[in-house]
Amino acid sequence: MEGLWVLDVPSKAGGPGVSLDRAWEPAQAFRGGLGNGGLCDWGGKDEIDPSSVPAGGLSGATVIDSLDTLYLMELKEEFQEAKAWVEESFHLNVSGEASLFEVNIRYIGGLLSAFYLTGEEVFRIKAIKLGEKLLPAFDTPTGIPKGVVNFKSGSNRSWGWAVAGGSSILAEFGSLHLEFLHLTQLSGNQVRNIRKVLRDIDKPFGLYPNFLSPVSGNWMQHHVSVGGLGDSFYEYLIKSWLMSAKTDMEAKDMYYEALEAIETHLLNVSPGGLTYIAEWRGGILDHKMGHLACFSGGMIALGAEDAQEEKRARYRELAAQITKTCHESYARSDTKLGPEAFWFNSGREAVATQTSESYYILRPEVVESYMYLWRQTHDPIYREWGWEVVMALEKYCRTEAGFSGIQDVYSKVPDHDNKQQTFFLAETLKTTFTGSGAVLKRIGDVGPCLADPADVLDEQLLFLCEETGLGDTAMSHQAQTFLSTENVYETCSLAIPGPKHRRFALQPRGFDSLPFVLEVFWFLLDFAFSLQLCFLTDFKYSFQNHVLSEMVSSNKLNLKVFAHTHTKP
Repeated sequence: MEGLWVLDVPSKAGGPGVSLDRAWEPAQAFRGGLGNGGLCDWGGKDEIDPSSVPAGGLSGATVIDSLDTLYLMELKEEFQEAKAWVEESFHLNVSGEASLFEVNIRYIGGLLSAFYLTGEEVFRIKAIKLGEKLLPAFDTPTGIPKGVVNFKSGSNRSWGWAVAGGSSILAEFGSLHLEFLHLTQLSGNQVRNIRKVLRDIDKPFGLYPNFLSPVSGNWMQHHVSVGGLGDSFYEYLIKSWLMSAKTDMEAKDMYYEALEAIETHLLNVSPGGLTYIAEWRGGILDHKMGHLACFSGGMIALGAEDAQEEKRARYRELAAQITKTCHESYARSDTKLGPEAFWFNSGREAVATQTSESYYILRPEVVESYMYLWRQTHDPIYREWGWEVVMALEKYCRTEAGFSGIQDVYSKVPDHDNKQQTFFLAETLKTTFTGSGAVLKRIGDVGPCLADPADVLDEQLLFLCEETGLGDTAMSHQAQTFLSTENVYETCSLAIPGPKHRRFALQPRGFDSLPFVLEVFWFLLDFAFSLQLCFLTDFKYSFQNHVLSEMVSSNKLNLKVFAHTHTKP
């Protein structure tokens, strides 16, 4: 027998992991985020206050952005309800102005993720039609798209606040590659041209400023930030490399070159020993980090494996130090939630210095880095930090209608902003869920779909044979009564997977709603998450409760880890 699949779910009390109660808390929170009326109540809305997402008249950002989370959490009724809403009520005959970036990451990313998870044509068709409506944004002399597209006239414009209204923003036009490359019949050439412009342009000290003219192709202002205005450009580079089965050498080279420049010119260590990435304005540093920049700990950890061998340990340590700094921004607040930006000056470290930066809007970046670092190091501290965030969200952000951002993380009396951002369900809760530790693992064979042998052979893995004292031969007959091992793997090296390559079936019957996540579902501002999953094909495992019960009662199998298997969201 090739090996057994088991759950790594250490107990809450005795180990560095989490119990199923903890593992399912994000799913409970997700349902809380639906409000009292459920999906039907907010199906047509974007947020509790939808006004901040310019989507050209499109509705349902929360529904579509959260499709993959619903699926992963096995919230089956809600997923079917969301699918029905997309089929029947998500209309594209709109005529307003829309943000190219927001529509791409929230709508197209959500639809493509759902398509690759399920193979349902409705998601693919809607994504393609919506992609067509965004193409006028690319109608510029350089091919660098402008930030706003008018669905009615087909015209485009830049944001009025973006350097005299004439600039495109690095984080926006630089964060289209993952989704648009998968709409290749529409737009593959456009996103490739963006890369060409960025490769050829002179960069100050190897850094990428945040504002670029889509007309001249020149930088408009030398402001560099790994946080807001720049963040996801860097993230998409390393994830494009990984998504391409490590064939996109251009993305790889651009990422490591940019990281080297960031390390040389932006990286600092505070007097108190906290490592942070400052912002750069024409050679002068602002000694602050935005919450958005806190994704960088996870990004650097993710990219460490493919760095030059002599730099891997350095990058892993750097990832850990940056993530620690971002945790400090949470730990030093009264609510244990982090501010929008925090500074390192005047003897104050990792705290906001003005009320305009003290708010928290349910952002995912810090918990995302916790997840990456847990996966890489298996240090239990990252799970504990993630759990602290979940508890703080419950205490200070939950409302009767869902969850809300708060105006001041330094006040224990929450002043809610009455906005539940779409990324809260789509990213924050998904990240806490996939980082919670309820992960399917295989005994005795790492297999091609698991990126890190530690994901299988670590101290937290339940080796069933060792638990029982039985060898493989003794276990095989009993195990094979409920476990079929044929067709376990399918290659995970497809550059552009389609529905015929669906690698999933995460619906084990005996454990009801326990999710079995084989590969972390986080590659993206939504879409990249789905493309890195290593799903099982022809998933024939049927863990039947009565078989488990018989084995336990006959002392042939010690399944104490399954004590809470019926805990449901």
